[in-house]
Amino acid sequence: MHSEIFMHYASLLNSYPIELGACWAVIRSDLNSVTVDELASRLGRNIGDLQPQALDDWPEVSEMPIHFITSRSALMTIEPLGSLFTAPAILERLSIGAQIWSVSWNESLKGQLCYARDGHCLAIHDFLHATWAHGPEAEIFNDHREFLSLHMPWDEDDEEDDYRYEQALIHWWAAGMTAIELTSGVRLEKQFLRGPLPTLLLDEESLRPTAKKEDW
Repeated sequence: MHSEIFMHYASLLNSYPIELGACWAVIRSDLNSVTVDELASRLGRNIGDLQPQALDDWPEVSEMPIHFITSRSALMTIEPLGSLFTAPAILERLSIGAQIWSVSWNESLKGQLCYARDGHCLAIHDFLHATWAHGPEAEIFNDHREFLSLHMPWDEDDEEDDYRYEQALIHWWAAGMTAIELTSGVRLEKQFLRGPLPTLLLDEESLRPTAKKEDW
């Protein structure tokens, strides 16, 4: 099962320009009661602030786009170059009445898996280096640690070859996305990312009342 899911996300990452950094989050609530409108409100915005934007419209330096995807079983978000949905203060606010599973990665070789429920951040796991995991339910990702470690081989020569380095990144991030699907039960399908998506464009200033920058 792990391998099929892993290959799905490796293919997805080869198709969309998010291997350099992104955050994918799955939000599930009873009867899908936590909506895009509700999440926008918790981020200090409203549904009128949403605008259509394609995932491959690379964000400006000052922009923090959050793309929303609504499926039958869950609400999902994608943040190119972002990691808002792995910030504990943000997860606590956004997970009230819901569960959130999230994974983020960036070119600095930082990768996190997070889980929050009912206003509490319950697990944060460094899945790239596997050096730490904490939170009252940190064991939520334990069943997938061996699989994650199999896809984290590091060869210093990879850094000297752009293609090999890019493929190494894709394998790492695909492993993290695999862990999120296996724990949340929700898959990010390629077709969900086609065309413009409802998008909130945030910035540092607009988020300051919600969370301090050091909490991101």
